[in-house]
Amino acid sequence: MKTSTILTTLTTLLTTALAAPPLPRTTFQSFTIRLANGISMQAANAEVIVNNGPVTFGQLFSATFGPQVLATSLQNATPGAGSYVQCTIANPANLEFEAVLSAFNTFIDLDGNAEQDVPIDITNFTIECEL
Repeated sequence: MKTSTILTTLTTLLTTALAAPPLPRTTFQSFTIRLANGISMQAANAEVIVNNGPVTFGQLFSATFGPQVLATSLQNATPGAGSYVQCTIANPANLEFEAVLSAFNTFIDLDGNAEQDVPIDITNFTIECEL
């Protein structure tokens, strides 16, 4: 009698566990950017979560570029995706600097010099992507 009760209980428990609906998953929309240094030839991609507030380039790229993130350009790594996403790049040390990256504006020359690559420190620059 005891064995049948245990088997019935286990069967009920397993059936209930397998029949339970899966928990909903939270998915975040992200925007893929590519940062490059034309002098050192370093480059890396990063995902910026949309509508999640500003994040620094140091937070995104220090694992690849080191504690000081030196770069010459930034681009939208997936221009066809995220057509309604707009990412604003800001320099907290220079409030006049602001650049926008989107599906329509896919490349930013960070040093502002189209004739040559001049790496600039963007460690503390921020990027914020919004719908």
